[in-house]
Amino acid sequence: MPQTKEMLLGDIFHVPPPWKLKGTIYLFAFWTTKAQAEDLPSLSYSPLEATSGYGSAKNGRPLGGLSMVQVIRYTQSPVGPYDEMILVPGFHSYFVESDGKGGWKKAPRITRIYVSQKYTCWNGRKSK
Repeated sequence: MPQTKEMLLGDIFHVPPPWKLKGTIYLFAFWTTKAQAEDLPSLSYSPLEATSGYGSAKNGRPLGGLSMVQVIRYTQSPVGPYDEMILVPGFHSYFVESDGKGGWKKAPRITRIYVSQKYTCWNGRKSK
């Protein structure tokens, strides 16, 4: 997408999902042990998120396992080209309630995302 006058002047505009993206992904996988995972909230979350509900034990706890860093170079997006780095420090447990019943499940969790331009950052944090 070519830069518009508004983009050059600093105006940020909402681009609703879904986004069609084109790019290249570089993935670096590693293993996080259960002992290492116990220290993850202080290492893998930003200071504000580590003390928030998102980083609290009631919303899941780190379990370790297959972890990764992804570096993505998007060449096409609705807000122009940008780069992104994602940290996935292994699996986390989380509680799911359905039909009055609850149980714990596990899945990988992204704990940090960094992007190289303000339009992507703002739209990534904005809801619908």
